[in-house]
Amino acid sequence: MNTLPHVHLLAAWQNQNLEKISEILYPGMIATFVLPDGTEKRFNYDEIIAVFKERFKQHQEWRFDVIYKTEREDDTIVVIRIFREDENYNLLEASSLAVMTFKTLDDKRYLIRTYIEMGITGTA
Repeated sequence: MNTLPHVHLLAAWQNQNLEKISEILYPGMIATFVLPDGTEKRFNYDEIIAVFKERFKQHQEWRFDVIYKTEREDDTIVVIRIFREDENYNLLEASSLAVMTFKTLDDKRYLIRTYIEMGITGTA
């Protein structure tokens, strides 16, 4: 079993490779975004692909800090801090903190669920 499925997702994300991302996301996935004001938004597969597509219209640098990774039976759970920067590495917005759950289905690793807190400004 691939115990580093997040590496493939983050590489595709960093390269703004929507095709590869769409292969890693599970068609039945749910993504929950919590905005800085506490509003929650839930996205299905098609909606999250549309979010990536919109974000990738702009050239930017993506940086990821993997904070924690663990296993739960067949799942890999990863906590990641996400930074979006311009070509000079200036933040375009406050960072986000994501919990991503990957699972093996039909002999392939998929991102089945993610929970993202947006607007993170602290450094610790």
